[in-house]
Amino acid sequence: MSRGCATREWSGGYILLLVMVFLLLLAVIAGTSLRGSALEFRLAGNDQFREQALQRALGIARALALRPAHFPPDLPVGDSLCGQDSACARPILPAPVAGHGLPEGSGLEYRITRRGPLFAPAPDLRLSQARASGAGAWWAANFELQVVIDGTAAGFGSAEVVQGVTLLLPVEVP
Repeated sequence: MSRGCATREWSGGYILLLVMVFLLLLAVIAGTSLRGSALEFRLAGNDQFREQALQRALGIARALALRPAHFPPDLPVGDSLCGQDSACARPILPAPVAGHGLPEGSGLEYRITRRGPLFAPAPDLRLSQARASGAGAWWAANFELQVVIDGTAAGFGSAEVVQGVTLLLPVEVP
């Protein structure tokens, strides 16, 4: 009889060891899953910050593009008008960030550059409008609008938007 009891005690030790190995495997699997979930959470946050920065940059570009005074036709080809905080030769544009709330620590730079030729024939933006308004009576002045939001120092996303803007000007008839 004592032989049977010793066998049970001995087999009980194997079961305890087997349970401990399974618990260790479960702990490793749980740790790996937790690390993967944390990485996915950070990736989703990065995408969210980048999308927010892009939407802010698009909003600021739209706010700038809606003001014809920001696009002077007498600006020489290749010259730029920049925001007041930009490292530009002519930083004279006012800040268009009202309602676009940049996060603390984010940087904003924007510039409007005159592109050549100085005056070009007006493009046919819509053929029916060109026929109705006499497109030959218009000149086009081309500009490039660039907005950069950089929030990397504060842990936010960054975005850059570049848009073309064409200003239609009536041809002076002598």
